[in-house]
Amino acid sequence: DVAIDFGSVTAAPYARDVLEQALLYLGIAPSTDEPEPEPVSVPDVTGMTVSQARSALKQAGFQSMLDGAGQTVIGQMPQPGAMMSEKSIVMLYAEGQADLSGNAYVEVPDATGLSISEANRLLQSCGLEMRISGSGVAYEQSPEAGDLVTPTTRVTVLFRTPE
Repeated sequence: DVAIDFGSVTAAPYARDVLEQALLYLGIAPSTDEPEPEPVSVPDVTGMTVSQARSALKQAGFQSMLDGAGQTVIGQMPQPGAMMSEKSIVMLYAEGQADLSGNAYVEVPDATGLSISEANRLLQSCGLEMRISGSGVAYEQSPEAGDLVTPTTRVTVLFRTPE
């Protein structure tokens, strides 16, 4: 038996992988027979809480990414009304600090749907500590969103890998 050692057998699969990755890196999408999806208008989510904004964007067919700490969306990119493909990412800029003075109570923000770093930033902006269980995206928390607690309360957030 003689081993087959043709370039089409040994090198071509690796060359295909390298070229596919290089084209994606350059922003050249593969051509398909599927029609391009119609662009969708980005909704205005400024002034909403982070969880309300994420919900509104998800309902409109977009994904979101959070920048900043706080519970209120003060800006977004792209701007409201911009036309984008579904599943595109909308950047949310959040700010707002809770009153941590004296015997003030803070409302536990909703961390569900956030990454570990996003959830931690959000909870810290309210003076709360986070206990992590799992990895991926937050799907449950205790105390629950909306509960009133004292600053420095530890919030247990359960994470799991999205399906």
